[in-house]
Amino acid sequence: MAAMRWVLLSCLIACGFQSTATPLLQIDAAVPDAAVPDAAVPDATPCQVGASSTSIDRGQVGLSTGGGTFQTLACDGDARIIGLALDMSDQPANGEDDDSARGIRIGCATVTIGAAQGSAGPIATKDSEGHGGSGWTPSTLTALALCPPGAVLSGLLVHGGGKGGGNLFLDATMTCTTFDVTAKLITTTAVPIAGSQTEPLQPSQVQCEAGEQVVSMMTDTGAGLDSLRLSCAPTICK
Repeated sequence: MAAMRWVLLSCLIACGFQSTATPLLQIDAAVPDAAVPDAAVPDATPCQVGASSTSIDRGQVGLSTGGGTFQTLACDGDARIIGLALDMSDQPANGEDDDSARGIRIGCATVTIGAAQGSAGPIATKDSEGHGGSGWTPSTLTALALCPPGAVLSGLLVHGGGKGGGNLFLDATMTCTTFDVTAKLITTTAVPIAGSQTEPLQPSQVQCEAGEQVVSMMTDTGAGLDSLRLSCAPTICK
């Protein structure tokens, strides 16, 4: 019997018999982590929206230049302009048929953007107002119109009006731009400033160039708000 087992074993070896059974678990040889490409994982690192230190005057909104009192409105530190409000007269101003803005408010906040959605920090405000008189007072401040989350101010459209022409500032719509984590422009959205009066006459508009944002505005006031000059700068991501 032992001899027969030895003959059978010798035959199996000599005939090259191999098992065809599938292994239950196959473990690959060790693969270094570097073999998995980094590009397969998207870069979702958030960044803070900033602006270049070099800005350019992109022009004026509002048709009057008769105010004569100038003030620069800009956010402090790393905060960006994300909202606007108008201080509207409660009655027709300067002998015209329409109400008019006595002043303007900017809303400032730090803005962070990531792979999903942007966000803004606590909002601080700064105001510029005319001295009143000639119907510009009493006046009421509109609610602060805000850009969408992660967006910053990039332009402004206003209308004049009235029979005298040009010295009123009303019906304002701001534009807000959203950027991605590489500071590349994604979308630009129009946001009306609720509470400012609708008037289709005498439009004036300033829009930053693609990739820019409004970083400051020079107000020209007298009794009311006569005009604004908007300065824009390229957006960066820090």
